Amino acid sequence: MEKTPLDPIVALGSFFIEQKQSLADHVHHHDPFIQHLYSSAKHIFQNQVTVDESMAGCLLRVVEDAESRYHKAIDMLDDDVQDTNAKKRTIDYLKEGMAFLRTCKRQFVSSRSSPSMPLSTTSSARELRSPPPENSIPETSSHLQTIPPEQPSSINDSAATDESSKNWQYIEGYIEQIGDDRMNWQACYRDGRRKGYFKNYSTHASLKNAYSRWKKKNGQ
Repeated sequence: MEKTPLDPIVALGSFFIEQKQSLADHVHHHDPFIQHLYSSAKHIFQNQVTVDESMAGCLLRVVEDAESRYHKAIDMLDDDVQDTNAKKRTIDYLKEGMAFLRTCKRQFVSSRSSPSMPLSTTSSARELRSPPPENSIPETSSHLQTIPPEQPSSINDSAATDESSKNWQYIEGYIEQIGDDRMNWQACYRDGRRKGYFKNYSTHASLKNAYSRWKKKNGQ
């Protein structure tokens, strides 16, 4: 015949054998020692969950803010930098940083209940803050080698050129469609973005400037 209250050893064994998540579901939920065990477990794991969720929210905010700043930096360089080689190196470096942030974000969101991160954000953030040496193309972060590698630079350049060509074709078609009406760059940008164009432009003004440069370059 069982004791009431339970012997501490018996209560502890029952706690682990039953493995009920809720005290109310435990067969001895009225026992003071069982109640004490559930109270202790709740205190320990609730604090851990709170810390993990707080860290997750903080990291996601940092990643999203950095992504936004990278986008703005790329647009500003695209508008203002006259040295083509320097601009390309800088944009490539910023895009690499964005790729790393997106990877961190995807992996963290998919495993945010895990107590550890698969990537080291401290050393990678330090690498991203360091400017690339003059006349050199930035090296890929060693942490990025733990994820599916980015496409080679030549393939990236080809893809970027193809994407730009599609952007300009869309704009040419848009201008032809409106006929004699005045070009509305804001509407063109908005409609194009909805259809998957202009991914590398955050404003209609940066798109307009890039298109104008393309026209001059091609003698149009």
